[in-house]
Amino acid sequence: MNLKLSAEVTVIGAGDLPSGYDIRIEDVKPSYIRGHDAVIFTGGSGLYRRAKSGRVDRDLEMAADTAESASRSDRIIGAICAAPAIPAMAGIMRGSECYHIPRP
Repeated sequence: MNLKLSAEVTVIGAGDLPSGYDIRIEDVKPSYIRGHDAVIFTGGSGLYRRAKSGRVDRDLEMAADTAESASRSDRIIGAICAAPAIPAMAGIMRGSECYHIPRP
């Protein structure tokens, strides 16, 4: 049996990093989320430092709002590396199944 999977991906950008974003985080509205099956947040050391700083970070707040909207719309939410801080900030991880793969 041959199975071919495909996906249409929209890259959402935040902050001032240069990249080929399709849309900026501040332009994401709940109706936009309803048009997608999943929201996957990527992280890294920069996101980790920003989340731990305790300072108001509008980009992180908008990302948390996006996670909350995705949760309300029953969308799949994924978070890579330090990005679980985003759904945690949104308060949507309680009572959810969360998986962690430890480093080898």
